[in-house]
Amino acid sequence: REPDPPTALGDVLLRAVLPDTYLPQVGARVQTRRASAWIEKNREKDFFLWIQYFDPHMTYGPPRAYLPDAPPPARIGTQFADAARVRGGVFVPDLAERDWIRELYAGEVRYLDTEIAALFETLRRLDLYDDALIVFTSDHGEEFWEHEGFEHGHTGYDEVLGVPLLVKLPGQAPRGRITGPVGNQSITPTVLAVAGFPTPPGEFSAPALVRRDPNGTLRADVREGTLVASAMLYFEDRTAVVAEGFKYVRYHVSGREELYDLAADPGETANLAGTGDDRLERGRTLFQQHLDAAEAQRNRLGILGPEAADLDAETRRNLRSLGYVR
Repeated sequence: REPDPPTALGDVLLRAVLPDTYLPQVGARVQTRRASAWIEKNREKDFFLWIQYFDPHMTYGPPRAYLPDAPPPARIGTQFADAARVRGGVFVPDLAERDWIRELYAGEVRYLDTEIAALFETLRRLDLYDDALIVFTSDHGEEFWEHEGFEHGHTGYDEVLGVPLLVKLPGQAPRGRITGPVGNQSITPTVLAVAGFPTPPGEFSAPALVRRDPNGTLRADVREGTLVASAMLYFEDRTAVVAEGFKYVRYHVSGREELYDLAADPGETANLAGTGDDRLERGRTLFQQHLDAAEAQRNRLGILGPEAADLDAETRRNLRSLGYVR
């Protein structure tokens, strides 16, 4: 999001004198400007550029032009960052406040859309867009009380796991839409496949989403498989396995199981685990296959266990603010 207004004299002076250097918070507009300048500087080279926009994310606080038209609820205002208090049950927004929080998030999405459009315009202006491989995705979605929870990192339901994955292939490659689920584990092998690098079998946890015809033309190549999501930030760890039109969830401590028919129940409201559904046993098998495959991958890569790392206080604080350290 955009930086908050400065409150201290030193803050005011530094922002005025060094507007491109002193940035307590970097919003999408600054990231787009910096990325565009970098692209222009490196336009004659082959390059890989990764941009991580942090809008939309906590704090929900879009620029003024993207705020809802209605006046804000008194307890929230034009910014919202009370995820911890909501998760802890200390602050319980009413229905109108929940709608407003969703609108703040939607405003940040619209803001980001505008900035990504500006970035693409830079690529077009520099005659780089047509030949570029562009991948747009996210690391998670957000829950807005679909399962009586809020934000992300706490469940394996699709409002948190479901994210956009848009791939713009270089040149005049055919366009198409993949209707079935795929995982972001396929992004790296897909990028390598498009760039012409070999991806030996077993090197990655998921296959590429494209292949080249004998004449060199890129084609979509989506094979139905098993998708796995795990590693909660909050509450009990659990693993979700998606395959064959259903989702199986195993809780790591209690052993609780959930089973959902994603075609008949896309909102994941009816747990079929206790109904005698045959897919429960299939989910257990796929879950164990995932554990076995992960163990084999760790052994192959020499990842034998956790290692301690010395982190200074500022690094720990920054990682914790992003949810990467508990």
